[in-house]
Amino acid sequence: MLLATGGPADMGEIGQAGRGGRVKVLMFPLDHNPPHFHGRLANGSMVQVAIDTGDLMAGTWPPAQLGELEEWRASRVQQLRDAWAIAVAGEIPPVIP
Repeated sequence: MLLATGGPADMGEIGQAGRGGRVKVLMFPLDHNPPHFHGRLANGSMVQVAIDTGDLMAGTWPPAQLGELEEWRASRVQQLRDAWAIAVAGEIPPVIP
């Protein structure tokens, strides 16, 4: 189950991937192109991932966590596209289950 806690540290959180939600998925209003989202681990390590291709745009993670994030992305591409349209319009996108 994916939940956003709504606290300042979770601003922009749109989902969680992996076992126990250990990978936070974030998208920020007015972010730059190309369409992408951010992943954050509990240790603060972040990556940027292209929505349509799953290409890693920035950051490095262990393969297991990247795999969990890719599995989450691949099953939610259209929802991520819709969330991106909301974010680039300056709004906070909804949580994606």
